Amino acid sequence: MNAPSLQFEPKPCTPQEFIDAARAFQGLRYATTGTYSNPPLGGPGATGRTDCAGILLLAVRRLGLWPETFPVDLAWPVFKRERPDLLVEILTRNFHQVKRDELRPGDVMFLRYANAAGNDPGGRHLAIYTSDSPERMIHCWCDFGGSGRVFEQHIRAIDWSCVRRVWRMNNFGFSS
Repeated sequence: MNAPSLQFEPKPCTPQEFIDAARAFQGLRYATTGTYSNPPLGGPGATGRTDCAGILLLAVRRLGLWPETFPVDLAWPVFKRERPDLLVEILTRNFHQVKRDELRPGDVMFLRYANAAGNDPGGRHLAIYTSDSPERMIHCWCDFGGSGRVFEQHIRAIDWSCVRRVWRMNNFGFSS
C-alpha cells in the first residue's frame, strides 16, 4: 500500500477558512492515542479525540486540502514515536516559517513549554493563532491529569514566552 501524500492539494484557502475549520472541532477530547472525529469533518456536536498536532490535521482535512480518508489518527504514535520527523516534514512541505513579529491570524505557532520543575525544555505544542485583538489561539491542551479538549483562549504571557517558531500555510498565497 502506498503511503499517503504529505503535500496539500494546491488550492487556495484563506487564513479565516483555516481558523474556522479548526473551530469546527472545538470540544473534542484530548487523547494521546490517536485522532478521530465523528463526523469526520467536525461541526456542531462532533465527538472524538485529538492532540495538538491532530487538530491541525483535522482542520486541513476539513478544508479539502487532504482527502477525507487521510489517516489523521497517526498523530501520537507516528509523530512522537515512530516518525518524529513526520510533522516537521508536513510543515516544511506545506508551510513556510515567518518571523514571530509577522504573526497573523491563521498562522501555526510552535511552542516549547518548560516542565513543571522548569529544568528542561518540556513539551512541544502547536496552536493556531486566531485573532490579533484580542490575541487568541485555538489548540488542544490537557492538564497534568491528562484531561483536556480543543478550545480557543486568550494568549497569556507564559504562552508568548514559549513561542519558538511561526509557520504560515503556503495555500494562503495561492490565487484562484
